Amino acid sequence: MKRCAVILMIIFATASLLLGDSAVTLDLMPVPKSVVPEQGAFRLGADFTIAVKGVDNERITRAASRALHRLSGRTGLFFPQEFVTPGDNADGAMLISVNRVGDVKLGEDESYTLKVSPFGISLKAETDIGAMRGLETFLQLLQADEAGYFIPAVSINDAPRFPWRGLLIDVARHWQPVEVIKRNLDGMAAAKMNVLHLHLTEDQGFRVECKAFPKLHELGSDGFITPRRRSKRSSPTPQIAASASCPNLTSPATRRAGSSAIRNTPVCRVPTASSGTGAS
Repeated sequence: MKRCAVILMIIFATASLLLGDSAVTLDLMPVPKSVVPEQGAFRLGADFTIAVKGVDNERITRAASRALHRLSGRTGLFFPQEFVTPGDNADGAMLISVNRVGDVKLGEDESYTLKVSPFGISLKAETDIGAMRGLETFLQLLQADEAGYFIPAVSINDAPRFPWRGLLIDVARHWQPVEVIKRNLDGMAAAKMNVLHLHLTEDQGFRVECKAFPKLHELGSDGFITPRRRSKRSSPTPQIAASASCPNLTSPATRRAGSSAIRNTPVCRVPTASSGTGAS
């Protein structure tokens, strides 16, 4: 037993000598596929800007703008750039390069490469969805010391290990307001999850307004439903996929930049002409 303890001490001491003491801990979730720490750091200043090149797509520019606003809120720095647009100067402190617009579907390329040096930040991805995953990693890298805020120099290559990274929210049995769903979508985007399984109907509750069979929500919801008019007002961009079983149902929060790369999979049971009941 003592011999094993001595061997372990030698191993840890050797690893400490080889790796050295790391002054900065990278708290990343989920852990990227490859992380290589570099020397130095990129210091954030009030002149920080973000530019996008490669595609002219609202989804990535909205995501970049939201990342900029979140960064400003966390640091207290007032950046001169209010929104990221396709025509912004490519000489900005952070350059996002995207080859094509991705489809919100299982198996889509979500990989990205993030490189941070003392002179700038480069985020490259095959699809805008991959770039959005990289933006979340970029925000998680934010650190602070006595000199101010900084991003540690690092080289990250990342791709999801699993194609389906989902969350089930059962609002049929446990009602959740729309604002709670929005907050969960933001959390899913931060954790790079990509499927929202929204359970809307069960014998305990029918949580969506049904024009064809109004008694379903009138008698089966206790008043806790998502009205169709609200769904239309918050209808998603075309990148959000909806279940074919509920073609008129939309996620209540898909206008949010982070959630526009999350596949919405609502599950409904509605009466059918043949049997009186049906299931998706």
